Amino acid sequence: MRTLLAIILCVCILAGFSYLVVETTAPKIMAQLESDITQQLLQHDLASIKVSINGRDVTLHGELETQEQISQAIKVASHRPGVRIVMNNMRVTEK
Repeated sequence: MRTLLAIILCVCILAGFSYLVVETTAPKIMAQLESDITQQLLQHDLASIKVSINGRDVTLHGELETQEQISQAIKVASHRPGVRIVMNNMRVTEK
């Protein structure tokens, strides 16, 4: 009986520790991912795009001059490690 209680206690402690690690590192990882994508967009002359991160999902917001630039921004964001999906909230600037 003591062995079973000890096992249950260890499992609970490990689960709590795992939760703590995920909850404290996730915001740092999301901030780093946002920074990486923003820097890559800047290098491709797409600095007007705003990036928002929710977990591993990336949303790009803003206006660009051409559809090709929008496609390039999506490509840049989607090729970053850790990105699961890129959502497009961009549009071509009206002239």
